[in-house]
Amino acid sequence: MKKNKQRSSAGKNVFQLLYSTMISSGVFALILILIANYLNTEEYAMISVAIAISMIMTFFTDMGISNGFLREGSKKEVSLSFLVGSYMKWRIICLLTSLIFTILLIELFYGGKSDLKSILYCLTLPMITGLAMQSMGITYYQLQERMQKAGLIRIINSVILIFLMALGILLQIDILIISFLFGFSYLLGGIYSLVLVMRDLSITWKHASYPPMLSGIGQFFISGILILLIPHIGPILLEKTISLKEVGLFAVIYRIPSALYQLPGAVAGAFFPVLFRYYHSNLHTHHLQLHILQIKWMGYIGMLITIPIIHLSFFFINTLLGSEWSRAATLLAYIAPILFLQSISIALADGLTTKGLQKRRTIVQLGAFLLALFGYYFASTLLGLPGAIGIAILIEGILIFGFWIMNPSRKTLMKQALFSHFLIFTGSLSIILLFIKNSPIIAVFCHLLLVLFFMFLDKSLRNQIIPYLKIFFKKVDRRKKVKTYH
Repeated sequence: MKKNKQRSSAGKNVFQLLYSTMISSGVFALILILIANYLNTEEYAMISVAIAISMIMTFFTDMGISNGFLREGSKKEVSLSFLVGSYMKWRIICLLTSLIFTILLIELFYGGKSDLKSILYCLTLPMITGLAMQSMGITYYQLQERMQKAGLIRIINSVILIFLMALGILLQIDILIISFLFGFSYLLGGIYSLVLVMRDLSITWKHASYPPMLSGIGQFFISGILILLIPHIGPILLEKTISLKEVGLFAVIYRIPSALYQLPGAVAGAFFPVLFRYYHSNLHTHHLQLHILQIKWMGYIGMLITIPIIHLSFFFINTLLGSEWSRAATLLAYIAPILFLQSISIALADGLTTKGLQKRRTIVQLGAFLLALFGYYFASTLLGLPGAIGIAILIEGILIFGFWIMNPSRKTLMKQALFSHFLIFTGSLSIILLFIKNSPIIAVFCHLLLVLFFMFLDKSLRNQIIPYLKIFFKKVDRRKKVKTYH
């Protein structure tokens, strides 16, 4: 009974996060398209650098404290109001420190570039603050396994973001104000997040901080900063080796799969607290079974999202961005598989973290970061954009291999999840490209059907999907009956 309840909890979390993440990811992708159409390539490159710096510096508002919060919160004997108060106090201290370092970074590295410097100030400071505030609320609801509230925070932020960006574009506002509105939308979303938490919980602020929450913070910090640096180091380094126009092209093709990764990433967020709970309850067999289920979900969702990007890259780029970005179409098709690879690598990484093997995860990430640091620089210098794309894909391959080889259950993971996923992805892609290469729409349709067929062959996934399909069709049937009656 307990096993079924825990599985149900993870499954419920997945479906509650998926719909909100689809909305927020879709909005973010739409905003990128709107901004790319509104700005020229050099202006878009400057916005991309600002977003990358914001994402990196946002980590310093956490530094791994959230992982400690989730770990300690999964223990029954802890007072939640006391733990949340301690968690927020530490986050506020980290936020103030992060803002100071962001200002120093901008002055040190971009002081001589007045246009870029102004954009950085307008976008980064409100965005970092807002993301930190949103993270506090989302992490709290993640611990509580109330994913509908975490999803609501994302949806509200998306609504604010698209409203302010659309307003700015309609009024033909210059890039400086667009940058500020972009960051300010996240700040408003952060304020809503904290208001939501404080309405749900009476937080204890007066007592001292909870020391066990900071246990192992060093490993979480190193791992966390590497997670953020690896995907965002590309645009920052490429700005030193290739033209701003090419940086803009790379930013566009890299950010499309990165934005869409939020969907499989939602699955990771749903499983994470349940896997922690398994580990602290000494249910190691159940932890492994649930981890395999997580890999399957994330792998298949990553595949299903990657397929249209590969086959319809020219359609997406030419239709949404216009002829100025036509060169990005071919490049997007080549970099698209990174979305599938990221889905697998994050699932494998979470398996290490939730079973107390964070040090192994950190070692693998450090190796991948060093590859990114030197690889992006030398590959882009020698080969330009194709070299940067090759390094981006190689990094994810290294992460997958490292996380897998570091897991004591690697044989089981390979046998029950990884081998079949890679076989289905590479095999189906080869077949479709071989026989239906010249008909992109038919290729997408056939490819999706093929992957869905293999997905429904998996009993563990089928048993989770069918109950939700039954509920959905019952609701549709009820609505039809109501309409017929009226």
